Amino acid sequence: MALICKDILKEPLPFADWYVASGSLNILNDFNTWLFIEKMFLHARKGIIFNILQGKRDSSKFNYKDKEEMVNFLEEKGLEYEIIEGYLERDMTIKVKM
Repeated sequence: MALICKDILKEPLPFADWYVASGSLNILNDFNTWLFIEKMFLHARKGIIFNILQGKRDSSKFNYKDKEEMVNFLEEKGLEYEIIEGYLERDMTIKVKM
């Protein structure tokens, strides 16, 4: 197993079985959040795992996504997913199998 560290928004990505992002989405704007997730989808063979702050955007510093918005996005794409909550306040982890 090899781990690589990349700026997913600026650098080309190799294909990989899994892409994992922790804390990366917390400071992105809305456009870059969706771009980041889409790039992971396009380059992952088996799936992606990422966490994001949960709730309505109420901060000019941090990026929040409503759980329902994430569910709608994943279901529109017909993806198999699991949302993990309850480990930290206002945080959710999303695991998507391709």
